Amino acid sequence: MREFTYIGKRVPRSDSLPKALGSARYVGDMVLPGMLYGAILRSPHAHARILSIATSQAERLPGVRAVITGNDTLKLKYGLFPRTRDQHLLAVDRVRYMGEEVAGVAATDEDIAHEALSLIKVEYEPLPAVFDAISAMKDGAPQLHEHAAKNIAWHTAVHFGNVNEGFRQSDYVRSESFKSDFISHCQMEPYAALASWDPAGKLDVWMPNMSPFTRRRALSNLLGIPTHLIRVHHCNIGGAFGGRSDVFPAEFVAAILSRKAGRPVRIVYTRQESLANTRMMHAAIFDIKIGIKRDGTIMARDTRVILEGGAYLSSGIMACTSPSTLDEGLYRSPNFKYEGFRIYTNKTPCSMHRNHPMNLGMGTDMVLDMLAEDIGMDPKEIRLRNAIRANETLPSSSVVTSCGLSDSIEKAAEMSGWKQKWGKLPRGKGIGMGSGVCISGFPLGMRLGSSAFVKLNEDGTASVLSGIVDNGQGNESMMVQITADELGVRMEDVVLVNGDTELTPQDPGTYSMTATSVSANAVRLAAQDARQQILDIASGMLEAPSQDLDLRDRKVLVSGSPGKAIPLEDVVRLSFLKGTPILGRGTYMPKPHSVNGWADWGTNKINGQHGPTYTFGTAVAEVEVDEETGKVKVTGFHLATDVGFAINPMAVEGQMESFAVMLLGQMFLEKHDWDEKGKLITGSLAGYKIPTALDAPAITSHIVESHDPDGPYGGKDAGISGTGGVMGAIANAIYDAVGVRIKGLPVTPEDILKALRQGKGKG
Repeated sequence: MREFTYIGKRVPRSDSLPKALGSARYVGDMVLPGMLYGAILRSPHAHARILSIATSQAERLPGVRAVITGNDTLKLKYGLFPRTRDQHLLAVDRVRYMGEEVAGVAATDEDIAHEALSLIKVEYEPLPAVFDAISAMKDGAPQLHEHAAKNIAWHTAVHFGNVNEGFRQSDYVRSESFKSDFISHCQMEPYAALASWDPAGKLDVWMPNMSPFTRRRALSNLLGIPTHLIRVHHCNIGGAFGGRSDVFPAEFVAAILSRKAGRPVRIVYTRQESLANTRMMHAAIFDIKIGIKRDGTIMARDTRVILEGGAYLSSGIMACTSPSTLDEGLYRSPNFKYEGFRIYTNKTPCSMHRNHPMNLGMGTDMVLDMLAEDIGMDPKEIRLRNAIRANETLPSSSVVTSCGLSDSIEKAAEMSGWKQKWGKLPRGKGIGMGSGVCISGFPLGMRLGSSAFVKLNEDGTASVLSGIVDNGQGNESMMVQITADELGVRMEDVVLVNGDTELTPQDPGTYSMTATSVSANAVRLAAQDARQQILDIASGMLEAPSQDLDLRDRKVLVSGSPGKAIPLEDVVRLSFLKGTPILGRGTYMPKPHSVNGWADWGTNKINGQHGPTYTFGTAVAEVEVDEETGKVKVTGFHLATDVGFAINPMAVEGQMESFAVMLLGQMFLEKHDWDEKGKLITGSLAGYKIPTALDAPAITSHIVESHDPDGPYGGKDAGISGTGGVMGAIANAIYDAVGVRIKGLPVTPEDILKALRQGKGKG
């Protein structure tokens, strides 16, 4: 690899200053000429039939410009796959959770819009409701959707090898059950959507999203208009964490209101709406069974998952299938079985939540520690014995092209002083380990690939066009960083145009950890194409072969002759004079390494490549447990993450540390509660607790570089992989401290005290 100025270096992100100064504009800040203010009427029932809706009083209120109900829509349903579409984004005949969208209003100000909502009269016929997954699957339970017997929205079954025989060959077998509750993505930006439908039939939309092209396709289906008449605009996005992957009623309602009123309409959710009426993370029950030989070798694994996902399926399909995909990619197992159920209940719909199986990962980490204890083995060693390695083929036939899992285990242990501390700390103090894995991208058909353009401007600066979006990870800055280094210019000389479906080429967005492995690869190729065009033109100007030229400091130089150089802008101007402007083009489409091609959950093709590449990592946590109060204090995290190659180490470390603190909140604080009628009672940040900087422990981070063969400069995505072991590490550290294993989330002081009272504490 040639020497770079920015790539692989700790550089400030190009988008930091406006965000730090508060000048960055989000959708809720945007105002268009003639804009109206929208509001949504929500169901007061968890389950009810809509008998009638009367809107005449609201329509007569001065200042109201449009009122819509489900009758104003095409009544098409939304869902990830055509055969799983189950949700009217504006209720038509029935509501299935409290807070579901029933009607929309657009008015000249927000107060009038909300007053109009109170004038809409809806007659409901309440129906029996069900509020937990186990009850929902019982015979005679209220059915939310006619197509889903026993309220099973999705079922996944995977079986490789012979699990029963594997357990018979095992010397030790552990079977444990773990639970986790509903939690919120809790993005700091309240959800908002702005739509402008002009008289010619063109729809412009702004909303927080993870994949603008996916949103455009879904809106096209729902609104019955061609994709070229819908433009999803770039906007700043205040967090996603998997929760911006679906289409939301806000943009759908705003679009229809705009069409009816003939003016732009903006809808901004309150904090309560953002918590209660946007996607959540599933509640889950994980039953985990693992069998090992006396030397610690895993012989069989059997996992059963029940996900409670609320009223509609949405991207919950992937939440149900991805645990299998990732579970097989962490520890080697010749006999592997997974069964997942995604269940409808009368609660807020759920979707993906970052690396969704992290709760499964916590359970796996705890069971591995139990088995290690059974055979008298160090938890570190049992992980190393079974860790997946580079170029292994998984049971599904998916190939792991690069892997730093073992290196991450070793490094996390070294940083934490594992050898000196594990099992040797005084009572009340403990240390634990956990590991994680994630896929960089999964099969999305044509949407898995990315294209990019790089054009040179007459002053020697560059413009990059990429469909990538940035939810806070630093994706935009990475594209600028790559382009600047390939062209030998400063980062401030690069202008990025991104996340706009009308201006930029196709891109998967950040839907599935593809910003580095896919999108950055496309930008790299486009910049290299532009670079070669520059060198070819400069070759004649400098009378030197293009292979002897280099780009640096906005100049084209002859290698070995520092004094022989020309300004980059001179080359660009000549390209314009010759009628050959420099326009670099790059397209990257990952290829499956499996002999069976790509897997496809939509068609139940399980055998195949489940993602272009895998990322790994390990966390070690240190804790102090107060046995009088049950309070747990995490005193340190030691994180080692395999990123292939760190294009910006500082940004990678920021992702590692932020995700670790997020998981700290999910471990101890975060939980949603409903009352007996299905009303969310944790619908504010006063009731829903999240960690702050004051809760963050000391964190040491290490970047493992495994140099992925397909990644840009060997890089791959890092945001949600290695720190997936954080919760398992904490749980195992609690056991090391006081000898109790807590198998439900969130872990509360009451849980600790109850376990200690039952005599399970460390002697």
